[in-house]
Amino acid sequence: MAFLAAAVPYIAAAATVVSTAGAIKQGQDQAFQAQQQAAALRNQANADEAAAQRMAQNSRRQAQYAISRGQALAASSGAGATDPTVVNVLGQIAGEGEYHALTSLYEGSTAGGNAMSEATAYDNAAQSYKRAGVIKGAATIFGGGTTLATKYG
Repeated sequence: MAFLAAAVPYIAAAATVVSTAGAIKQGQDQAFQAQQQAAALRNQANADEAAAQRMAQNSRRQAQYAISRGQALAASSGAGATDPTVVNVLGQIAGEGEYHALTSLYEGSTAGGNAMSEATAYDNAAQSYKRAGVIKGAATIFGGGTTLATKYG
Protein backbone atom coordinates (compact mmCIF):
# COMPACT_ATOMS: atom_id res chain seq x y z
CA MET A 1 0.00 0.00 0.00
CA ALA A 2 2.89 2.33 0.74
CA PHE A 3 4.19 1.75 -2.76
CA LEU A 4 0.87 2.88 -4.23
CA ALA A 5 0.87 6.00 -2.09
CA ALA A 6 4.41 6.78 -3.21
CA ALA A 7 3.48 6.23 -6.88
CA VAL A 8 0.48 8.59 -6.83
CA PRO A 9 2.48 11.79 -7.55
CA TYR A 10 4.22 10.10 -10.47
CA ILE A 11 0.94 8.78 -11.83
CA ALA A 12 -0.58 12.26 -11.52
CA ALA A 13 2.45 13.77 -13.32
CA ALA A 14 2.16 11.18 -16.08
CA ALA A 15 -1.56 11.92 -16.42
CA THR A 16 -0.75 15.62 -16.74
CA VAL A 17 1.81 14.89 -19.47
CA VAL A 18 -0.65 12.66 -21.34
CA SER A 19 -3.39 15.32 -21.07
CA THR A 20 -0.95 17.91 -22.38
CA ALA A 21 0.02 15.75 -25.33
CA GLY A 22 -3.66 15.09 -26.02
CA ALA A 23 -4.47 18.81 -26.04
CA ILE A 24 -1.64 19.55 -28.45
CA LYS A 25 -2.59 16.61 -30.69
CA GLN A 26 -6.22 17.74 -30.73
CA GLY A 27 -5.14 21.19 -31.91
CA GLN A 28 -2.96 19.64 -34.61
CA ASP A 29 -5.79 17.39 -35.78
CA GLN A 30 -8.24 20.30 -35.96
CA ALA A 31 -5.64 22.34 -37.84
CA PHE A 32 -5.10 19.48 -40.30
CA GLN A 33 -8.84 19.23 -40.96
CA ALA A 34 -9.05 22.99 -41.54
CA GLN A 35 -6.09 22.82 -43.93
CA GLN A 36 -7.78 20.00 -45.86
CA GLN A 37 -10.96 22.05 -46.12
CA ALA A 38 -8.94 25.05 -47.33
CA ALA A 39 -7.25 22.93 -49.99
CA ALA A 40 -10.62 21.60 -51.18
CA LEU A 41 -11.96 25.15 -51.42
CA ARG A 42 -8.93 26.28 -53.42
CA ASN A 43 -9.52 23.38 -55.82
CA GLN A 44 -13.19 24.38 -56.07
CA ALA A 45 -12.19 27.98 -56.82
CA ASN A 46 -9.94 26.83 -59.65
CA ALA A 47 -12.67 24.56 -61.01
CA ASP A 48 -15.26 27.38 -60.87
CA GLU A 49 -13.01 29.73 -62.78
CA ALA A 50 -12.08 27.09 -65.36
CA ALA A 51 -15.74 26.20 -65.93
CA ALA A 52 -16.56 29.87 -66.40
CA GLN A 53 -13.81 30.20 -68.99
CA ARG A 54 -15.19 27.22 -70.89
CA MET A 55 -18.70 28.72 -70.76
CA ALA A 56 -17.35 32.05 -72.05
CA GLN A 57 -15.61 30.32 -74.95
CA ASN A 58 -18.80 28.44 -75.73
CA SER A 59 -20.86 31.68 -75.70
CA ARG A 60 -18.42 33.34 -78.08
CA ARG A 61 -18.37 30.29 -80.37
CA GLN A 62 -22.19 30.17 -80.47
CA ALA A 63 -22.29 33.87 -81.32
CA GLN A 64 -19.82 33.30 -84.16
CA TYR A 65 -21.98 30.46 -85.49
CA ALA A 66 -25.05 32.69 -85.35
CA ILE A 67 -23.20 35.53 -87.13
CA SER A 68 -21.94 33.14 -89.80
CA ARG A 69 -25.43 31.77 -90.35
CA GLY A 70 -26.83 35.30 -90.48
CA GLN A 71 -24.29 36.31 -93.11
CA ALA A 72 -25.09 33.23 -95.18
CA LEU A 73 -28.84 33.87 -94.99
CA ALA A 74 -28.36 37.52 -95.85
CA ALA A 75 -26.21 36.66 -98.85
CA SER A 76 -28.66 34.02 -100.07
CA SER A 77 -31.59 36.39 -99.74
CA GLY A 78 -29.99 38.89 -102.05
CA ALA A 79 -29.77 41.61 -99.38
CA GLY A 80 -26.01 41.35 -99.04
CA ALA A 81 -23.83 40.96 -95.98
CA THR A 82 -23.04 44.70 -95.88
CA ASP A 83 -26.64 45.87 -95.81
CA PRO A 84 -27.06 48.25 -92.80
CA THR A 85 -29.88 46.16 -91.28
CA VAL A 86 -27.85 42.96 -91.61
CA VAL A 87 -24.76 44.61 -90.12
CA ASN A 88 -26.87 45.96 -87.23
CA VAL A 89 -28.46 42.57 -86.46
CA LEU A 90 -25.12 40.76 -86.67
CA GLY A 91 -23.58 43.38 -84.38
CA GLN A 92 -26.33 42.77 -81.85
CA ILE A 93 -25.69 39.03 -82.00
CA ALA A 94 -21.98 39.62 -81.43
CA GLY A 95 -22.76 41.93 -78.51
CA GLU A 96 -25.08 39.37 -76.91
CA GLY A 97 -22.46 36.66 -77.31
CA GLU A 98 -19.81 38.82 -75.68
CA TYR A 99 -22.24 39.84 -72.91
CA HIS A 100 -22.92 36.17 -72.09
CA ALA A 101 -19.20 35.38 -72.21
CA LEU A 102 -18.30 38.23 -69.85
CA THR A 103 -21.18 37.32 -67.52
CA SER A 104 -19.87 33.76 -67.31
CA LEU A 105 -16.37 35.01 -66.55
CA TYR A 106 -17.69 37.35 -63.86
CA GLU A 107 -19.75 34.62 -62.22
CA GLY A 108 -16.81 32.21 -62.23
CA SER A 109 -14.49 34.86 -60.86
CA THR A 110 -16.95 35.72 -58.11
CA ALA A 111 -17.51 32.09 -57.15
CA GLY A 112 -13.77 31.42 -57.25
CA GLY A 113 -13.05 34.51 -55.17
CA ASN A 114 -15.62 33.50 -52.58
CA ALA A 115 -14.13 30.02 -52.32
CA MET A 116 -10.62 31.48 -52.00
CA SER A 117 -11.80 33.81 -49.22
CA GLU A 118 -13.32 30.86 -47.42
CA ALA A 119 -10.08 28.90 -47.90
CA THR A 120 -8.14 31.76 -46.32
CA ALA A 121 -10.52 31.69 -43.36
CA TYR A 122 -9.84 27.97 -42.94
CA ASP A 123 -6.09 28.60 -43.15
CA ASN A 124 -6.42 31.18 -40.38
CA ALA A 125 -8.53 28.79 -38.34
CA ALA A 126 -5.85 26.12 -38.73
CA GLN A 127 -3.27 28.45 -37.22
CA SER A 128 -5.65 29.28 -34.38
CA TYR A 129 -6.27 25.58 -33.69
CA LYS A 130 -2.54 24.94 -33.50
CA ARG A 131 -2.01 27.84 -31.08
CA ALA A 132 -5.02 26.83 -29.00
CA GLY A 133 -3.70 23.29 -28.69
CA VAL A 134 -0.32 24.51 -27.49
CA ILE A 135 -1.89 26.98 -25.07
CA LYS A 136 -4.28 24.34 -23.72
CA GLY A 137 -1.34 21.95 -23.37
CA ALA A 138 0.69 24.56 -21.51
CA ALA A 139 -2.26 25.32 -19.25
CA THR A 140 -2.61 21.61 -18.50
CA ILE A 141 1.09 21.32 -17.61
CA PHE A 142 1.00 24.38 -15.37
CA GLY A 143 -2.29 23.36 -13.79
CA GLY A 144 -1.06 19.83 -13.16
CA GLY A 145 2.26 21.10 -11.84
CA THR A 146 0.51 23.47 -9.46
CA THR A 147 -1.79 20.71 -8.24
CA LEU A 148 1.15 18.36 -7.71
CA ALA A 149 3.12 21.03 -5.88
CA THR A 150 0.16 21.85 -3.66
CA LYS A 151 -0.58 18.23 -2.80
CA TYR A 152 2.92 16.83 -2.54
CA GLY A 153 5.09 19.85 -1.82
